[in-house]
Amino acid sequence: MAVKTIRDVLVAASAVTALVPAARITPLIRPQSIVVPAITLQRISTVPQNHLRGDGDLDDNSVQLDVWAESYLSARSIADACRTALAAFSMTFENDGYESETGPELYRVTQTYQVWTN
Repeated sequence: MAVKTIRDVLVAASAVTALVPAARITPLIRPQSIVVPAITLQRISTVPQNHLRGDGDLDDNSVQLDVWAESYLSARSIADACRTALAAFSMTFENDGYESETGPELYRVTQTYQVWTN
């Protein structure tokens, strides 16, 4: 649910889809058939918000967003567009990286967002 929420926001944001087509915004993995630039999304944690009577029917999810591109400038531009589109969500982490062991070598920007779902 949390990954779908983030993906729906990104797909609806023309500033994002102008840089990355919606078909290249995928959950969990970037299939080898999908060229870069691309965005992958995965839920990295879920914390249920319980109360004294049991399940509070509310979860605090952390969703990791990875932007993949052939240049750092491209990855950074896409990540900035994602951050603007997802401004309503709480961003908790951002990291720039380089994947030298992938073929071809890719740049990656990782962002983590807090998403509440019920």
